[in-house]
Amino acid sequence: MKKCQLNVKDSRITLSSALTPHFGYELEAGVGCTFTLDFGKILSVFYSLGMKDELPEKLSLSSKLQLQRGINKYSDKLAFYCNVCSISVPRNQSFLHGLLDKCIFEVNTKKATFPRDGIFHPKVWFLLYTPTANNESAQPYIKVIVSSQNLSKSSNLDYAVAMEAAVNDKPSNESRNRTKPFIDWLNYLDRFTPEGKKDVLEKLKDSISRSDGLNLDYNGVYSNSWHIPLGISEEYKSEKLDLLKSKEKDWLIVVSPFLGEDFINQITNNGAVSEQSSLLTRQSSLTPNICSCFTNTYGLRSILSNNELIGESDQSELDDSESESVDGDIPHYRDIHAKMYIYRSGGQNMFLTGSANATRQAFNDNVEFMLQLELPNTVRSVTYESLCEELFQLNEDGKLASNSPFEEIELSEDANANQDPDDNFYKILKRRYLCEKILGAEVEQEGDKYTIIVRTSEPFESSTTIAPLNARDSAVELTAPETRITGLSAEQLSNFYIITTPDDRFIKIIETENLPLAERDKAVVNSIIESKTDFYKMIELILADVPASAIAQWDINHADNEYISSHERKDSYIPKGIYERFLEAAVSNLGSIDELKRLIESVSEDKADSKLVKMVETFQSALNNAEKQQ
Repeated sequence: MKKCQLNVKDSRITLSSALTPHFGYELEAGVGCTFTLDFGKILSVFYSLGMKDELPEKLSLSSKLQLQRGINKYSDKLAFYCNVCSISVPRNQSFLHGLLDKCIFEVNTKKATFPRDGIFHPKVWFLLYTPTANNESAQPYIKVIVSSQNLSKSSNLDYAVAMEAAVNDKPSNESRNRTKPFIDWLNYLDRFTPEGKKDVLEKLKDSISRSDGLNLDYNGVYSNSWHIPLGISEEYKSEKLDLLKSKEKDWLIVVSPFLGEDFINQITNNGAVSEQSSLLTRQSSLTPNICSCFTNTYGLRSILSNNELIGESDQSELDDSESESVDGDIPHYRDIHAKMYIYRSGGQNMFLTGSANATRQAFNDNVEFMLQLELPNTVRSVTYESLCEELFQLNEDGKLASNSPFEEIELSEDANANQDPDDNFYKILKRRYLCEKILGAEVEQEGDKYTIIVRTSEPFESSTTIAPLNARDSAVELTAPETRITGLSAEQLSNFYIITTPDDRFIKIIETENLPLAERDKAVVNSIIESKTDFYKMIELILADVPASAIAQWDINHADNEYISSHERKDSYIPKGIYERFLEAAVSNLGSIDELKRLIESVSEDKADSKLVKMVETFQSALNNAEKQQ
């Protein structure tokens, strides 16, 4: 299955659609890897898995309840990995963000078993889906998505390729060879994974090893495929890529937002393929030398469609994110972010895509994930002209169509021939060096309040501050070996901390000892479920066959003043048929009963329905007795 986001009109896809399982399946384990990360995007993953829909731009109470439910249900099954010090500070504070410290982990390439001078820059997903109770005869399946898209708020144009494979009872020798890069990648991540989370990696490795090799199904168009986890070991070095090995190319198409002159000179053989070569990039990345290596140079039009402009907002992968809400009157900015290399060499047509920009830094120093496909000679319809026509939307005369999102671009007047294509790299190195001074943190309880003690190897400059993610007003300067942050409530605690310097602001994950996770999680749940009515609403979501329908009905009721006055304000209101639906779930959906138990354990007694609590206890007692008799 292939999806392209470069054709804005016809091929735009969403993260939720890519992650949604087939009918009759549910997520069992998943890993997502990214360079930058923001919490709004991660929350949308949990919402999508539960609702099979996009997270609304403005969160209603029902959306927050579904988010909390999604985190409770899937946080143990998911692990997200990002580059160290590359989490954006959300503009809106939410206690739900703190719950994500169970499943977000930083990767410091300097501390890997195969150390790198670069950064962790992949965009790849590994997902295991298993049959639901009513589909038990079906086989589990694995899905791998190789992409150029970060887990950050962005409307940039990206590219993604998805592969699926059934999980068999036993692996074959052929599948072991084909899936080895995936297993090696997950083994690489193991170093940055806490013990309590490694079962996610183990489930994925076991299932991938028993898959049929994750062959791409393109109706036989591609004759072979390779998966290249660049930079994780000596085995996966860029020198082995055909793109860099082949000196002579008949034609070449490059799509990359950032460019390096030396790298472009290498893959174009100093412009030797310029008669049939095209480049799609950002104008800010062009230099005179790069322009001379290509026949055609394209960029995005200034205006793509209504209310979509290219501008500074998306120029940097490190910009602060918009977390839970987006003002609909603000234009959505876009630019090129896809990475593709398509060329013909040695009688073969080759296609390389993934996360690596067209720079030496990306291919030689970073940790990246790439996919290479080979097109057999029997497919004669694939030519340089036909690919350019499809990719750039050209007319028969080879000119850009009027509805193409692209335009020909030239070197800007202020172009700098010595431009650094990886300025973000040095910003990350500065953050990484700064945070190496932080040794750890610890929580102390003082009555119903908490104090965090942050320890450093040496004092920071007086202008550098630290604050818990959900207690921004508590920021203190890191001017002593021990820094105390006092007067915190349980829901403000997490492993996420905001580091602020005179010219930067980002989130650092600091492993915090004595973190009262159970108390923290309960406090967050009770900050969302504020009444017995909210409790009933969550119960309805858990028991609903279609959660989206339950949310829609509740939102309609919220808009009905008469309904609110007669029902919503009365804690005695009980949704119709809720006890009957519990009994149905007890027979057909034990997973929802487990969710109910966790919810009841989390909410305060005054918010829970005593009759429903008794029913759950009775059911659990009967289940325990049945197990003993067996």
